[in-house]
Amino acid sequence: NDRQSIFITMKYDGLPVGDYETLVKPRVLAMLTETKLSYFDLLLINYPVAQNNPGLLHDPALLSDVQAWEYFITHVEVAWKHMARLRQDGLCKHIGVSNCYKRHLDEFLKYADDNSPIYANQLYIDIAHPETKFVKFMQSCGIHVFAYRPLAYLPQLAKFQLLEILSDVAKATPGCSSVQNFVLAWLRSRGI
Repeated sequence: NDRQSIFITMKYDGLPVGDYETLVKPRVLAMLTETKLSYFDLLLINYPVAQNNPGLLHDPALLSDVQAWEYFITHVEVAWKHMARLRQDGLCKHIGVSNCYKRHLDEFLKYADDNSPIYANQLYIDIAHPETKFVKFMQSCGIHVFAYRPLAYLPQLAKFQLLEILSDVAKATPGCSSVQNFVLAWLRSRGI
């Protein structure tokens, strides 16, 4: 079966809160219908904030906003319970988070267990933002780390003449024909 040979991830924007049967589950069912799938391999909570936070996509600093944190703290338990139920109902095989940093994960980990483990966290990691300590922490908790836009920062490196240096390193590295290949190999070597 072709479906079993690909791993499909979908993001649930904001925390899945509110009534499970009338709000959360129908929203995921609509995503499945739209994608013509019967389940997602991985369903991520995308940004640990309210679903209707319009400025968040334009200003990720809002993740550390006091009101956003208070909203998160008061809703994290029910949000994770809803994710576990979506998994239990067969709408996804794994559940995880996206754009969550240590203090968010510390809270999610209070509610995750063997029946509802945090499978993955997808966040912004690249050669200039390696998040080394945080990656090790997640991996020690059994959380898979997925890099979001790992090549997007490369053009910025040219401003500091770092792209040329990185290009020389890539050329000297066996099996790496480009800076992009080098960065991806570096991420894989870290288990990302």
